[in-house]
Amino acid sequence: MRRHNSGRRWLAASMTVGVAVLACGTPVFAGTLPITEFPLSAATAQPLTIVTGPDGNVWFTEQAPNKIGRLTPTGTLAEFPVPTANSYPYGIAMGPDGNVWFAEYAANKIGQITPAGIITEFPVPTASSGPTGIARGGDGNLWFTEKLANKIGRVEFGGIVEFAIPTTNSAPWWIAAGPDGNLWFTEASGSQIGRITPSGVFAEFVVPTANGAPFGITAGPDGNMWFTELDANRIGRTTPGGAITEFVLPAANSIPSQIVAGPDGNLWFTEQAGKIGRITTTGRIGEFPVPTMNADPFGMTAGPDGNLWFTELNSGKIGRVTLPPGAVLQYGDGSVGVWYLGGPLGDQPRLFTGLSGPLAGWTPVDLVDLNGDHSPDVILRYSDGSLGVWLLGGPQGSQILATAILSGPLQGWTPVGLADLNGDGHPDLILQYSDGTIAVTYLGGAQGTQPLSFVVISAPLGAWRVVGAADLDGDGHPDLVMQYPNGELAVTYLGGAQGAQPLSFVVISGPVVGWSVVGLTDLDGDGHPDLISRYADGSVGVTYLGGAKGSQPLAFALMAGPLPAWQEAFPH
Repeated sequence: MRRHNSGRRWLAASMTVGVAVLACGTPVFAGTLPITEFPLSAATAQPLTIVTGPDGNVWFTEQAPNKIGRLTPTGTLAEFPVPTANSYPYGIAMGPDGNVWFAEYAANKIGQITPAGIITEFPVPTASSGPTGIARGGDGNLWFTEKLANKIGRVEFGGIVEFAIPTTNSAPWWIAAGPDGNLWFTEASGSQIGRITPSGVFAEFVVPTANGAPFGITAGPDGNMWFTELDANRIGRTTPGGAITEFVLPAANSIPSQIVAGPDGNLWFTEQAGKIGRITTTGRIGEFPVPTMNADPFGMTAGPDGNLWFTELNSGKIGRVTLPPGAVLQYGDGSVGVWYLGGPLGDQPRLFTGLSGPLAGWTPVDLVDLNGDHSPDVILRYSDGSLGVWLLGGPQGSQILATAILSGPLQGWTPVGLADLNGDGHPDLILQYSDGTIAVTYLGGAQGTQPLSFVVISAPLGAWRVVGAADLDGDGHPDLVMQYPNGELAVTYLGGAQGAQPLSFVVISGPVVGWSVVGLTDLDGDGHPDLISRYADGSVGVTYLGGAKGSQPLAFALMAGPLPAWQEAFPH
């Protein structure tokens, strides 16, 4: 476990997460996510913790320059010096009074800063108490941990009240309000999770893994508290009654630090080893590398813009993780919008945002990252068969940044999927002719929109139609999922040097009347692409796939009720 250096420096890297959903998908648990990094005034600023303020900006503590920073969602920076020199500002929280509050570890004070940047400081009664974490409680007061004094403090009208923790030398680190009206905190040295009522009554719960150094803590969307274990390389979950479950992280020595509930219904956390982590309430974990090497991601908050913001302690930057749209939809009048998905299985529509008004003659057919900026782009087809692309970006990943034509009219050919067959980092365009012949146009160029070559994959397949392309068997080559008119589903596994050689054909399921596959993407984060289907009445559902070859149907879930006037396009 990385320790404070002489009580001064704790711990001493930016990220991207891939999406593979067509019209109604969710970020997959591998690859990259769109991340934007905002440099501070000095690379040595050591931004530590971060919170969303009442003014719609994010606020953070800066250790080295002894400042409080403020960053707008568009990246405008302001910094305010803390009056007490070498105060070592640590935890930060939004207060009940419309101000931001922070703990001063070395100065032994609690600070308050107004949205205008005016700072007031309040001394903690116990000398050299080491105030560390701070949070707003359900009782309307601010609560904080005193790591060195082994106490929990409460800031209320008239002063500060302190409560001694029953376990001695427990090293309380972070604190968060629970759904039960109590405050919950981590005891790094005591290997316990503590709970304190608003009246000061304690309860402590032993973490199963000894010496795991429980660290960050937050309330989850499931009514439980979630926490990180710095030394045990685990994420923990405790019920309000103190029943603890632990989840081991895939990467060793990841050093999980801060954890927050994300806008997608999952938990997100920083890993000082250089990644951002995500865990569903059912325990599925994904880890995503941060762009800047050795950045030391530490603090994290759910931002005012629906994204996640984090600090990079070692690079002097603030990072923003954009949760991109998972599906694109078109209304009967031609208007286009996007769905943002979330939930433990990735199948819950959470937000809809419009992209454009009516589009005469154009229809969205896929959602895929063509230009490698980690934001999915919309592929559209014109009535004459021409193909175009909207390159998306912006804070929500739903801003049309540029447009491009992929090809002129494709007489007889229909685009049926986009996937990187030849492994060059650019998705390739999979086409099917009216007689069932399958082919691929390999794409490349600076924006990934330049046709490079054309290769036929198969002879005519009659009535079989390709409905998506994704790597089902995990061999690194995308495979083709096909559907017969009676609803029967099958997969052709591909391989070879260019990824266009059919290797074998396997039936996935018998006839499924009324349902048509419209997307292929890993919704639940288990590493297997899942089938998104649309019923005749407009209902949308998902069939979760798994098994040794990734083609075994495991379960079905309804994603949305009838949407008769909308046409969806999912990554496929």
